[in-house]
Amino acid sequence: MGSDPCAQDGQLMGPCSLFLGAETATWTTAQFVQAAQFAKQHGISTLIIKCSEVTSKPGDIWYGGMAGVDRIVQAVLAQGVRVLTYQFVWGNRFGALATEISVAQQFLSKYNKHCLDMEGSTWAGANGQAWASQMNATLVNAPGKLFVSCPADPIRNDQFGFLRALSPSINIWMPMAYSNALDSIWQGDYHQINSIACLQPTLDLSPEFGPNDPVAVANHFRSAGCHAISIWEYQFAVSNPALLDKVVTAFKGGAAAPPHPSAALQLNAQGMVLDIAKTYQLVSGESQDLCGPWCVASLTYAGLPGKGPRGTAEQIHQDADKWADKWLPGGHISDTAGSSIQNMYDFLTAATDPQGGQRNLHWWDITPDVAHITSALKAGYPVIITANEQNIIEKRSGQRPYPWNLDVNHILPVLGLDKDGDFICADQLNDSFQGYWPPVYLASRLNPSWATVVLVVGPDPNHPWLKPIPSGDPPTWPHGFNGQNF
Repeated sequence: MGSDPCAQDGQLMGPCSLFLGAETATWTTAQFVQAAQFAKQHGISTLIIKCSEVTSKPGDIWYGGMAGVDRIVQAVLAQGVRVLTYQFVWGNRFGALATEISVAQQFLSKYNKHCLDMEGSTWAGANGQAWASQMNATLVNAPGKLFVSCPADPIRNDQFGFLRALSPSINIWMPMAYSNALDSIWQGDYHQINSIACLQPTLDLSPEFGPNDPVAVANHFRSAGCHAISIWEYQFAVSNPALLDKVVTAFKGGAAAPPHPSAALQLNAQGMVLDIAKTYQLVSGESQDLCGPWCVASLTYAGLPGKGPRGTAEQIHQDADKWADKWLPGGHISDTAGSSIQNMYDFLTAATDPQGGQRNLHWWDITPDVAHITSALKAGYPVIITANEQNIIEKRSGQRPYPWNLDVNHILPVLGLDKDGDFICADQLNDSFQGYWPPVYLASRLNPSWATVVLVVGPDPNHPWLKPIPSGDPPTWPHGFNGQNF
């Protein structure tokens, strides 16, 4: 077996890197040496130094050009600290896209690695995607490793397109998880862009982007299996070196607090990890094929266990109709082939917090078997599954739970486990046919064909109800991991 390329990329940077900001534009070489000495003293392996921004007064390449950059690089290397150069990239917003591509090529050729800082509205929508496609056409053939420092939540910011377009050129992705809320998002978003992306996320030492616990974020980076991380930024580090030390220690796995303390799950009276409104999908005049948007809408309006759902059956009905009209042939009034997996991604992406307009759901596909689904439920996360109705067997009766007999797929949310490990399902197709709700279905008989773990954020995106999903392999999560964050 070959070695893990992401692990090799982590070794290229070392465990922890530190960004230097735009203040370095006028620094002397002696100041860079001082920064390198500080970095080495605090366990930082690499300084990430800004060297270009084509619209800035210092010019296309800072420090007097490539020769000036190299003097700084060599001075830092002499202190036993590595360097990653980076440039802030505007695309063609100021008509300088060709220059930016040329600068990136020069740095890749010189140092065999380089970072592009790509953020903000410049990279949203069709323009961002088109400019990234132009960059990719050249950089995909460039030598060395291309790092991209980019937003933690590109889907919410309409930046999915530019990252997808540049993806063939990117070796290492550096999502800016600059707050607790952003730390709950980055994995899900980047898993959708590139499921095997080498991720080296960046944390912020300050609360400039909202409530932020850098040590907890570093712990999460470690538990998520990241091989290296970066830290924003030098001025914050100098003003609070003790916090920097705690972050470095946490990621390196030293004396930091365990990332996932074990605690008993909070469940409602029915044994579910969330309160979900009882709804019935087959209301008059509706298509029979709305199970996909319906179960996503049900989770959108879910509430904390024992606190009641945050929305009504009618609100769930309206959202399901709206999403079906947008993505399913025939909309909500005509039977279709049902929801595809891509349709499910569309519904999950569209799901918004009904009280604040923020995205309320994030997700991670998992192996659709009993072990993976059970592990996610034991950690406090709901799971959406697809299963053939012939395999859905109600536990009490030992029979199919519906008064019809169809050989079709159904999509439904699984919210809990009974004492025997069977699945408690808030099934929108089950109108209490067994005289109780939610029904319990035999886990061993379901044989799902698709499953995804869902993170329900809650009304305050800065304090999500659930911790970031650790990975797409729940049985490997730390023993006793409790994802509840309330």
